Amino acid sequence: MGNHQKSDQGEIAEFIPKGESAEAWSEMITVQLLPAHNSNDEFYATFESLVRQACTGGSTKVVATTEENGYPAKVFSLSCPANPKTGMGETTFIKTIEGKDKFYVVQKAWRTEKYKPGQMPLTSDDVAKWTDYLQSVRVCDNRLKERICP
Repeated sequence: MGNHQKSDQGEIAEFIPKGESAEAWSEMITVQLLPAHNSNDEFYATFESLVRQACTGGSTKVVATTEENGYPAKVFSLSCPANPKTGMGETTFIKTIEGKDKFYVVQKAWRTEKYKPGQMPLTSDDVAKWTDYLQSVRVCDNRLKERICP
């Protein structure tokens, strides 16, 4: 675990490879638990705006808007060819889920060398592996028969 914070505004946990730090990482998985009043569309709009402000040539793309286990979900990607703060490229896949008690955000991010806009620097195996992973992320609730955990 590279970082963990909990407050009245929510909770965030960041996981990085051994030997790396929360500041200098090559890959990161981030899980956020936010107040339930958040929505997939509002989160995406805010995220998209922040990307445009923080990253020259940055872009986002909605991959899917679905309902999973009775909860609205959205999957999208971030492409930042050259992050001005780090001087590196960043690519992130994000899944948001509007749960009953919390709003959930799961992210898989990579830092790479700078790259040209529109040229994601990931292998097709990485994309397939992490797309499958995000598809497997679900919110369940043993209090509700129709949303019970497997």
